[in-house]
Amino acid sequence: MAAPFIPFPIFPPYEHWRPNTATSFPESRYVRHRLETVDLQCLPFMSAWYCASFLEESSYRWTLSEAKQHYGVTCRYLEQMLNWSFSAGLSLLDWEPHHFREYLEFLIRPPATWCSSASRMKYEAQPLTPFAQWKFNPDWRMFCRNIEESGAKTQTRRDLNRAAQVAQDFFSLYLTKTGISKNSCAAVLPTDLFDALSETKQRAFHSPQELDWAFDQLASGTLPTLLSEQILLLAIARFSRIRLGDVKTLSQFRLGTEKDNYFDYAMPARG
Repeated sequence: MAAPFIPFPIFPPYEHWRPNTATSFPESRYVRHRLETVDLQCLPFMSAWYCASFLEESSYRWTLSEAKQHYGVTCRYLEQMLNWSFSAGLSLLDWEPHHFREYLEFLIRPPATWCSSASRMKYEAQPLTPFAQWKFNPDWRMFCRNIEESGAKTQTRRDLNRAAQVAQDFFSLYLTKTGISKNSCAAVLPTDLFDALSETKQRAFHSPQELDWAFDQLASGTLPTLLSEQILLLAIARFSRIRLGDVKTLSQFRLGTEKDNYFDYAMPARG
């Protein structure tokens, strides 16, 4: 009996993405090794290369301030497309309309083994080591979803729309670059799948232990330096009963006559 397919990251963190200067693809030796283990009929290297090319083409439309966010979102959906194709023994470049639908159905409720209830870094960062040598983070999972008794929590309509849009844009560019004369497999959305989903995610609640973990990460220097406002919001969520929606400005936090700090709910936000 064949071992179940284990998904793996393919693209580097944004800070290590070098689309115009990379001398080899993929740059990571660990990504290269995993691609070598994928069935050849899936065309793993060629499929990943076209996805990398799509990333570069897409980046020309990103503003500098939004580039990192767009890169992260686009990578996530491209990696989902590639890993689903590999797990199905299929080349991404050979998708037909029914494959596009099957992919979206998979996204709605992926296997619990592909999911984690907390977001994890894709690679084990080693600041003094070139990215090409960074190992995969064994705790990383393809999806960040809460796990219920029936399996991974269902995806929202908004998230599925984003995934479908990336697929549509990818196949549009792929057909244009290759000159292949056929209709895109993602041209028509299966609207019945979207109609059955809720519009937005339910609010996520974090336990005190999870917030303590966030503070530990800050103290250890694992995370990038946050703004003082961001750290304050974490502290409010962990140690107070103040609703974050009531916080408009840091000036609402006052020092009282008894040298105690208090929060002024009535203070209006600055225009």
